[in-house]
Amino acid sequence: MANPACIPQLLQMQNLVKNVAGSENVGATAQPVVTQNGSDFRMLTRPVLFSEKLPNLSSQGDLILADFSQYQIGLRKELTLEKSAHVGWQTDSIGYRAILRADGQGRWKQAFVPKSGSSLSWVVTLQAR
Repeated sequence: MANPACIPQLLQMQNLVKNVAGSENVGATAQPVVTQNGSDFRMLTRPVLFSEKLPNLSSQGDLILADFSQYQIGLRKELTLEKSAHVGWQTDSIGYRAILRADGQGRWKQAFVPKSGSSLSWVVTLQAR
């Protein structure tokens, strides 16, 4: 996920093929990190979702890497559906509203550290830059 203000910078990101010393490009074409097909954006084959709810560019959390299969949603109250004829009294119509109380959180209580490898988490945010 990313703040929409990140789009220009994301589209400029490239993978360069460098020599062993890492000092210069060795002739291969730079590959874009983020690709765009219409309104569909992908970062290294993963979908990128944009939300204005994330902080502004260069702030902590402006870019989030997440596995939403590890996010759970719980219902705090049953769904209620109500109707009212009073809302559209003059137009002879009826208004409906649905009320749902829910909350969500990650399934993991903390990051996981396997026997061999780096720390793993279902969600990672970038620090302020």
